[in-house]
Amino acid sequence: MRYVSQGFQFKNGDAVPALLLSGARLTLTATDVSTVEAALPVRSALIIVRATENIWLRFGNTGMDAAAADDDSILFLSGCEAVEVPFSDASGINAHTHVRVIRAGENNSLVQIERVATG
Repeated sequence: MRYVSQGFQFKNGDAVPALLLSGARLTLTATDVSTVEAALPVRSALIIVRATENIWLRFGNTGMDAAAADDDSILFLSGCEAVEVPFSDASGINAHTHVRVIRAGENNSLVQIERVATG
């Protein structure tokens, strides 16, 4: 079992749903051409994706294909979202290690990916 919070509580003892961020992050600019592959922060199993505009994001490993508006990339709407990093094989152990992004509209997008601290 992985924990993603340190157990913050309200005064009445109810749990506060919160993600503990690691500070390990990368920042990319999604343009009309796919970015080069970028390494996710080490031990990324759960990440926060922040984007100023809509983007296509592709997970993979070294040597991966470009991000594109297709079934191999994931469409993220602008904003902030927690995302589990997909596994790279059927073992359920080895998560993908790299990402690529491309913008989904007319405007470039700043994209920040941060590893959620899991314990």
